[in-house]
Amino acid sequence: MFSDEVMTPLCATIGSIVIKWSFIEQPIDICVTTIYHHCGGKIYALNGKIPRSMTTKVKFLNKCFKKIDCLLPFKDQGLSLIARASKIAIERNDIIHMRLGEITPDKEYIFYKLDYTRNVPKLRKLTFTLDRFQQFENKMQHMLTEIALYCQSLSHQFALVK
Repeated sequence: MFSDEVMTPLCATIGSIVIKWSFIEQPIDICVTTIYHHCGGKIYALNGKIPRSMTTKVKFLNKCFKKIDCLLPFKDQGLSLIARASKIAIERNDIIHMRLGEITPDKEYIFYKLDYTRNVPKLRKLTFTLDRFQQFENKMQHMLTEIALYCQSLSHQFALVK
């Protein structure tokens, strides 16, 4: 096991990433719910069910922004935000599902993540520093503010939130 001196800042940083992700994903959920229930998006949902995973939310929102006329004023910014959130989600997923393997003398954290390609597991090595985690946190911070304002505007437009 690793010492508290090493684990405390790492856990604080990863914990912050977890919390910040919730501030990105919840506004996305509000957009999905608004579009699904109030903009005719239900016909674009897989099996008619409201999307729950990030992958299905992204596909749903991309389809809806491109095909639903009442979303035209929200389309360009929505597509841009969803593309950015999708990239953040991939990196966040890696961070959440990787396992710490070692720490180098230069304070690089070496993690391992098990990925599956066509049901074949493959172990991937990822190297992070606290600075890299903090850069990712900063990217999330900017995104969460922007997406919250956008989704609030969209939901107000369609009377979901009053």
